[in-house]
Amino acid sequence: MHSVKSSIFNNRLIAILTFIAAINSSTAQQAPCFTPSGDFKELQRKFQDWKSGVNLNEKKGWKSFKRWESEMQLHCDFSGNPADATDYLNSLTEIAAQKNVQSRSLNTGMWYPVGPYTIPDNLTGYMWNGIGRVNCMAFHPVDSNTFFIGVAQGGLWKTTDHGNSYVPLTDQLPITRISDIAIDPQNPDVIYISLCDFEYVGFGLLYGKKRNTHYGLGVYKSVDGGQNWSLTGLNFQLTDGDGSLIKKIIIDPTNTSRLLACGVTGLYRSVDGGASWNRQIDSLVWDIAQDPNI
Repeated sequence: MHSVKSSIFNNRLIAILTFIAAINSSTAQQAPCFTPSGDFKELQRKFQDWKSGVNLNEKKGWKSFKRWESEMQLHCDFSGNPADATDYLNSLTEIAAQKNVQSRSLNTGMWYPVGPYTIPDNLTGYMWNGIGRVNCMAFHPVDSNTFFIGVAQGGLWKTTDHGNSYVPLTDQLPITRISDIAIDPQNPDVIYISLCDFEYVGFGLLYGKKRNTHYGLGVYKSVDGGQNWSLTGLNFQLTDGDGSLIKKIIIDPTNTSRLLACGVTGLYRSVDGGASWNRQIDSLVWDIAQDPNI
């Protein structure tokens, strides 16, 4: 494992070599020489020296280095160099081993991982990746083997065998960001989803820039178990920015035509199955919960 991860880290440095070579070919100013075993702080110094002699507005490719540098600074050790990735992976392996020896009996009341365990290759050769963030889950009202998960950038998925296999339900939608799922308790074929990634709410306020990859389109509805979808009356444009983010959808179990939805622009209510909505609160509502006794 050590040799594999060392290779990944070296590949990152090789990527910087390639980047510097590209810059060097487009300018008379000789770029500094980088080696795969180069010191991180030395790489930074050499880039600063090179930058002082060129007009960055006329050069391409240098932003890749700055993005790489910014990412590496989040993982530096006490000496200011990126920490060895094997330390992190060894800790993960130890934690996974501890979990594996725990009892998997549901009667113990303990939590245990159910996967997936395999991290797919992102084919970059150097960039780290994960297995995807699950934003939400919803359960079939009568069939315990059937439930749904909403993924940050991967759409809505359904399992009918208690999670052993899944099928996608939203590949035909314009975006596949899911922040909430609501299943009609009287008719499970009726499903509502919030098309956005609410996780990044306030990103623009915090960092002063837009993150178009999390904006949404509103609440979508299916009446055939997720095979087809239509936009409800609560809808937005991606240009609405954070205002397009809907966090939660609730269905009234006593009258499933009545709905509540909340998000950045307020709390909305529908009495006709989502065809039309009236705003009840016109400021940010982070979340709502349904009284289990009603």
